[in-house]
Amino acid sequence: MIGHEWANWAGNQRDGAAELRPASVEEVAEAVKQARADGRTVKPVGAGHSFTAAAVTDGTRLRLDRLSGVRSVDLERKLVTVGAGTDLAVLRMYHRMGIRSMTLTHFRNNNWADSSTDKPKHNGLTDFGKDVMREM
Repeated sequence: MIGHEWANWAGNQRDGAAELRPASVEEVAEAVKQARADGRTVKPVGAGHSFTAAAVTDGTRLRLDRLSGVRSVDLERKLVTVGAGTDLAVLRMYHRMGIRSMTLTHFRNNNWADSSTDKPKHNGLTDFGKDVMREM
């Protein structure tokens, strides 16, 4: 676990939270279990491209960039599954290849959208989620 000052790309949001960069789903599960045992929260984050405090935490920040890339391809169903840390540039590349569908949430809200199984936080899509959907 790394503790250092983190800042978003614009430099207007900062904190000194502990940070982990898990390389597997198992490492994510272990980080969540350890944080719970220590009484800390866990906040998974993207690349820090938000102007908002979306990635600011006093708990443990999970950087998901090591959980990126193609996880599976199902040609029959025309389905490509990518990791949670996959950069939007990769999704743009898939878009140029004709892939036009994506899932914004699974079972929890995130910085893009509300999920169908979590308490609504954004009233649907966030502005960023709307931008991504317009682009895709």
